Amino acid sequence: MRKRPLLSLAALLGLTLSVHAFDAVETFDYTPGSALNGQNGGTGWDGAWFGSSTPTVESPNLDFPDSSEQGNKAVLPYDSPFGSTYTIFRELGTTVSGATATTASFSFLFNLTGNDEETGIRFAGLSLFSGTGTELLFFGKPGNTTEVGIEKYAGGTLVRGVDTSFSSSTVFLFEADFVLSPDANSTVTVTLSSNAGDGTLLATWSDLSLGTGFSFDHIRLIRDYALDSDINPEVDEVKISTVPEPSAGLLVLLGTGLLLRRRR
Repeated sequence: MRKRPLLSLAALLGLTLSVHAFDAVETFDYTPGSALNGQNGGTGWDGAWFGSSTPTVESPNLDFPDSSEQGNKAVLPYDSPFGSTYTIFRELGTTVSGATATTASFSFLFNLTGNDEETGIRFAGLSLFSGTGTELLFFGKPGNTTEVGIEKYAGGTLVRGVDTSFSSSTVFLFEADFVLSPDANSTVTVTLSSNAGDGTLLATWSDLSLGTGFSFDHIRLIRDYALDSDINPEVDEVKISTVPEPSAGLLVLLGTGLLLRRRR
């Protein structure tokens, strides 16, 4: 009787990761002019957008060199009353967690149109949240700056930023790569690029500490009403993916399988 051959390490590893990998994508492929609140498209999400009724969906989408954007974009336009903020959340279908060793990536396109000279203390952007009450990382225009950058925790200290002049023609690409661990310090590396030329790398912020037990399960869009009325933050192409690292036991098992196969 013919014996069944053992699978190769690559095949077993690919099978394992394909079962547990997770992806969420939001391209805002909704009717232009409609409210974002209540929209439930994209993939990898648990439920619809919820929160303020002010953010809208507009066309065309944000464009970035060497990428294939789809759908439209989310716009957070000016609204009254002056001096307030508004937010809108969406929950992930799976928590991105360091409970097991995991690598994860996160990216989105960001634009903040208009003249920012008189609004340096105001903020707008996208945050990663645990639930809807604990802000972990903010990406966009932090408060008290004229920069595009990242900030740790709600109202926290600015981690990194790049000074810029906002204009309707400037699109920024945020990309974050996480290394999450259950028993060691988790880290994130963030790159910031603009659409100048064929895509200009503005900054790389490497291995920023996230501590232990880092996890997120919501994203939030936020805009300070007090931004000048001609400034409208825009967000597009939100993408999140995770790949669990193979456990030590799995690697031992796969190594043993390869050894047995080699002996045969």
